[in-house]
Amino acid sequence: MLRRLRNVVRDPETVPRYLNNKCKLLHLRYRERHNRGVFSIDIHCRNGFFAQLTWCLYIFAYCDERSLIPHVVLTSPNYVNPLVGPDWFQYFFEQYEPDCVAENVVTTVRIRRLQDLGLPTRCFADMTIERAARLAQKYLAVRPEIAETVDVFTGDHFAGRVLGVHYRGTDKTEAPRVSYEQATSAVRAHLERDPDVGCLFVATDEAAFLDHVKAEGVGVPICCCDDLRSSSAMAIHKATFAGDPYRKGREALVNALLLARCDHVIRTTSALSAWASIFNPQLPVTLLNEPYKERCWFPDRAIVERARQSGAPHR
Repeated sequence: MLRRLRNVVRDPETVPRYLNNKCKLLHLRYRERHNRGVFSIDIHCRNGFFAQLTWCLYIFAYCDERSLIPHVVLTSPNYVNPLVGPDWFQYFFEQYEPDCVAENVVTTVRIRRLQDLGLPTRCFADMTIERAARLAQKYLAVRPEIAETVDVFTGDHFAGRVLGVHYRGTDKTEAPRVSYEQATSAVRAHLERDPDVGCLFVATDEAAFLDHVKAEGVGVPICCCDDLRSSSAMAIHKATFAGDPYRKGREALVNALLLARCDHVIRTTSALSAWASIFNPQLPVTLLNEPYKERCWFPDRAIVERARQSGAPHR
């Protein structure tokens, strides 16, 4: 094992999976010194947009704890458009980086699994919606053109109190599927309780769900973004052959930010709408389907736990 660890130290751009957690932690410390206090990571995986941003939160938490400077590069082919650039993090966010980062980064370690980093378990166990919101506010400054898109949409379409609904249908295996009728019934029930709602904002990856809501009608104006949507069981973010990767990432972020602007959100299990609660920790939420216990990941895990502690099973 010591011989293997010496080889790893000589080649700091790799993190072999055979290393145990103790050796991975030693490797973490070596990289910190090697980059003179900059923690530089390239995340290269097929996970969804917000799943990768959640990994970033754990990295930011670790860096905050050790007074390190995080330098995150996201190179997933799901969202990289070579015409825009090799790092899709920079498409959407202005990374918090002092001037010293460029000269201090000697190596950037590429990972395909978060476990490859060997982060201390407290980085995960101590994560709450409130802590995630603070980290996002510090390290994930939305680029001005994205913020402007959200401002223009809300100015043009949001009227009075706004009810948001997010229906994630394609390729979801971590929670029971919700029927279209169940979702629209929840919307109508909320509108009966809150007659001051002026419009319904719909975010969905399924074209058929949007068609269903429009056909059924809910008694208030319906607005939505002009997004790429799936007409099959194939998830848009995984269909690398369909559509502009940059556009898919931009649409995901804009929808999450718009949901965060709503006065209440009715949603199915999804990292996208869970991140609306990170962008707005005070956002009231009705969750239509809880994730299965073994697949209940953050942020939905924290949202479910908070709802149970408050005594409101779905809020």
